[in-house]
Amino acid sequence: AACEEAANAALAEFDKSVKEIGIGESILSESVSEAPIKRLKDEYRFQLIVKLYTGGAVDKAENIMRQIETTSGDNGRIELEINPNNMF
Repeated sequence: AACEEAANAALAEFDKSVKEIGIGESILSESVSEAPIKRLKDEYRFQLIVKLYTGGAVDKAENIMRQIETTSGDNGRIELEINPNNMF
């Protein structure tokens, strides 16, 4: 599916940027998965989940995600939650 491919491309771009700015040691895990509501308004949805240590890496990761959002056009939207109470 195109949506899943876009999510995987965003993850690859995120990984590349993380290595370039040197915050890889702050990343605990990352994954692409279907969103809890996988289809909304006839569009499939995927999410990129990144778990990382807090501190300066959070701001840097947010900047990376904002850059990815800018370059993805209508294919992506970035929403960040820091310390979410519920992942769903």
